[in-house]
Amino acid sequence: MGIILYSVQTMKLRAVLFSLFVFLSCLLGGFANDRPQINDSLGISLSNKGLQYFQDNLLNLLRENGIETEYYYFEKIVHKIEENEEADCNKCGDKSLKVLKKVKDELSKVLDGFVLNNHDIQVTLDGLFLQTKWDKVSIDFFDPNTINGYSDRDYLAGVNFKISASNISFGVERSLSIIDLNNDWLGEIGTNRFILNAAQKAPSFTLYLTIALYRDSDGRIKARVEKPVTNFNQLALDIDYEEGSLRFPDVSLRINEREFSLNRNTLEKWFSDEEEKFLD
Repeated sequence: MGIILYSVQTMKLRAVLFSLFVFLSCLLGGFANDRPQINDSLGISLSNKGLQYFQDNLLNLLRENGIETEYYYFEKIVHKIEENEEADCNKCGDKSLKVLKKVKDELSKVLDGFVLNNHDIQVTLDGLFLQTKWDKVSIDFFDPNTINGYSDRDYLAGVNFKISASNISFGVERSLSIIDLNNDWLGEIGTNRFILNAAQKAPSFTLYLTIALYRDSDGRIKARVEKPVTNFNQLALDIDYEEGSLRFPDVSLRINEREFSLNRNTLEKWFSDEEEKFLD
């Protein structure tokens, strides 16, 4: 098919948004292995003025088409994190993983019946939300083939995303739950209503993300996503959670006929007193 040329200056906002949607849909269609590959279908070309329009007016474009940009809500999200059986923590660079593996190995040696299977962690977020004031959201198209570090293949196009936001608040309105499906005897760790809020006078959150598109040997379009750059570790955050709702395993220690149990109230107070250290 021929190339359809759109002039952003003369096109209504809804038509512009539809054009962008069709463009992205055509790109994403290449990720599916079971779909037939179409070498020539629909092309969209934007003038320099059109590209500049998307770069500087993306937020306004979304708002004027009735798309919510400052509040996002998800009824329930369930995410699983499985332990790679082939992973060797002795070779990884994360010191905390090495320590955990060593503790597990030593406990298995000295405690009869203590066995930890490969972890299958399930995180359930009930009522996840994000609320923020977007200071700036922009996209900038570029040609990766003209930039150092992109000489490994021939790239189709590249996009730089820049996001700046303030007054950030995110968390779960109802409950946060973490369980290990392969070690159900560990029980649950969680809480009701766990929310993180940006402290007053905190700097704006910034995110830079670069994506470069290329076509693989089978003709499918794939993306090279660079590591995001953010200032998240510089943000001051306050924790807001429902007191008395912390859930964690029951732990007790028995020596001969004497048994000692974990003081849950003291543990929750310790968490509340030390919350700033958790966010460092």
